[in-house]
Amino acid sequence: MAAVQGRDGLQGGSVRPQLPQEQDPERTPRSPIQEQNLELETYLSENFSTLQQILSDTTDRDEAFYKSCESTLTNLTERVEKLIVKVESFYKLIESAQAFPAPEGLDADGVDLGDMTDLVNF
Repeated sequence: MAAVQGRDGLQGGSVRPQLPQEQDPERTPRSPIQEQNLELETYLSENFSTLQQILSDTTDRDEAFYKSCESTLTNLTERVEKLIVKVESFYKLIESAQAFPAPEGLDADGVDLGDMTDLVNF
C-alpha cells in the first residue's frame, strides 16, 4: 500500500513562514536617535508628575504676572488721563496769560521790567 501523505506532509500542503524572533531589547543595536528617544521616554515617564507641577506653577506665575501688568496698565492709563487734563488746563492758563497785554514802561528803581537784558548781563 502506498503511503498517503496529508496536508502537513513533506510533499504538499501549506508551509508556515518563520516570523523573525524578537531579540532581547538590550542586545538590539540602536541608533543614537533611538537611544535619545528611549532616554527621553524614560525621563518623562519617571518625572511626569514633577513636570506637570512645574508647568502648573509656571502657568500660575504667568497668570499672576498678567494680572499685575493689567493692573499696572490700568493705573498708568488713569494717571495719564489725569495728567492730560492738567496739561490742557496749563495750556489754557498760558493762553489766557498771553491774552493780557504786557504792561509797558514799568519802572522799578530804574530797571525796566520789560527788558531782561540787564538781568542777564549781571
